[in-house]
Amino acid sequence: MKRKCLVSFIVLALMLTITPQVRADDSIKVMLNGNQLSFDVQPVIIDERLLVPLSGIFKPLGATFTWDPFDQTVVAYQGDNVVSLTIGSYSAEVNGETIDLDVPATIIDGRAMVPLRIIAKALKCYVNYDANSNVVVLQTVSAYAGNNIVFVVGKKEFQIDGQTFYMDVSPYLKNGAVYMPFHYVWQVLGVSSSNAIWDDAVQSITLMKGDKVVQTKIGSNTMLVNGAAITLDYAPEVKDGRAFIPVALLCCAFGATTSWDAATQTITITNN
Repeated sequence: MKRKCLVSFIVLALMLTITPQVRADDSIKVMLNGNQLSFDVQPVIIDERLLVPLSGIFKPLGATFTWDPFDQTVVAYQGDNVVSLTIGSYSAEVNGETIDLDVPATIIDGRAMVPLRIIAKALKCYVNYDANSNVVVLQTVSAYAGNNIVFVVGKKEFQIDGQTFYMDVSPYLKNGAVYMPFHYVWQVLGVSSSNAIWDDAVQSITLMKGDKVVQTKIGSNTMLVNGAAITLDYAPEVKDGRAFIPVALLCCAFGATTSWDAATQTITITNN
C-alpha cells in the first residue's frame, strides 16, 4: 500500500513539473505595420510564449495555408517561404530547415494555436515586445520602405512617412552625436537583411545596396565606403547588448540626408 502511494505521489509530482503554464491574456495587443490585429479566439501565453490562432496570423501576413487533420500539421505558404508545424511538436520546418520551438503548436478549444514569434520571423517580420504597454509589434520588411523617417532621442516610436512604428531600443545622444541601433538604421536606408552581414568574431558589419558597400566595426573610427576610408568623429559601440552607430555619416554613405532639431531632440532621415 505504501509503495502504491509512493508511486502515485511521484507520478503526480512529475505531472505538476511538466504541465505547461497556460493563461489567456486579453490585455496583450498585437500590431502589424501599425494596425492592431483582431482574433476571434483570445491569444494565450504558454510558458511565457504567446500563441495565437493560426488563421489570425497567417492571413494578415498574406500567407495561405493547408491543414491536415489526420497528421495535425499546418503548412503555410508566403511567396518563396514555406513553414510547416505539427501540433505537439517542438520543431518546425522553415524552407526545409528544422527549427527548434520553445513551445509547440497546440489545440485549445478546438482551434489550432501557433507560437507567434517563430511564425512572424519565418514569414519575414520583425518582432518586438514593449513590456510597458504590453504590445507585440510586428513589422514586415517592406513596411520600412519610405522617404522621410523621424526618430526621437529616448523614444522607441518612430515614423516613416507619417506612419508609426516601434523599436525595442531607443536612440541616444553621446558627445553631441545621435546614436542609432544598427538593426533599424540599415533597414530604413533600404538595405535588405540578406545584404547586412554581421561578423561576430571581429564585431563588424558589412552593408550592401546597389553599387555601395559600407563596412564599419565596433570601436573603430574608420568606416569603409567602397574601400575608401572615412573617419568617424565617434566610433560605433555596443550598449545593453545592442550595436549602435552615430547615424549621420552612415546615412550620407547611402545617399540619405539627416537633419537635427535640438528643441524636439528629433533626427529626420530623408532617403533621396
